[in-house]
Amino acid sequence: MAMTPPPVYPAWPPSQHLPPPNPGSRRRWPAIAAAAAAAAVAAGAITTALVLKATPSAPQAGPTVVTVTTGPTTPAALPADEADKETCRAWRTARPLITAAAVAQGVIPAGMTITSPEVRTNPDWAAGVTKASLLYQQASDIIAQRTANGTSRLLGDLSATAAAALHTLSIAYATYDPANGNVMTTFTETEKAMDALCP
Repeated sequence: MAMTPPPVYPAWPPSQHLPPPNPGSRRRWPAIAAAAAAAAVAAGAITTALVLKATPSAPQAGPTVVTVTTGPTTPAALPADEADKETCRAWRTARPLITAAAVAQGVIPAGMTITSPEVRTNPDWAAGVTKASLLYQQASDIIAQRTANGTSRLLGDLSATAAAALHTLSIAYATYDPANGNVMTTFTETEKAMDALCP
């Protein structure tokens, strides 16, 4: 038995006449789509900027440095007489720096000390204190580095005390510490003993 094919769609249901599309609406949608796309791009850019700003930057990897450490080399001990001469030579090398430091701080008027309030506010006086501090440190470094291994015990101890006192004096001057006078007294006593041993 032959089957009857279903009716073709255009034939059923009857066509309805729809009103023609409004040409104005077709022209507006590209502008609306473009505005929406621009807004999305702007929002994305702002969000990205805020996220990047809030995210801590990862530390940059620096170059790889390989350090080869060798133990400090102590020079061989000299005979005491020779070592004492080397240590006294270091003292005499440092001596002009100590004198220059005293001259540098000599710009401060009599009756004032480095702790006087006027000293810090006067550029010339403050510069004198700074220069004295640097010179005291240079003298300390020379004595500490050039005290010979094998120096007799008395001279070695006095040399170490002189270097330490000058280092402390340098700090006291750099920081305008009120205890600078006490440190100077300690150094002055050591200075006399060094001058006696290293004429």
